[in-house]
Amino acid sequence: MKKLLSIFGLKKEKKKKILFSLFLSFNFDFNIWNRSYINL
Repeated sequence: MKKLLSIFGLKKEKKKKILFSLFLSFNFDFNIWNRSYINL
């Protein structure tokens, strides 16, 4: 049971990291898009 919980916890952490990296990359793209839009 404990092992199962730890595996579930690891998966949860992985999901958080993936979501966080996606959020960061989205922010990065958005900033670039904003800059190019301002330059236009």
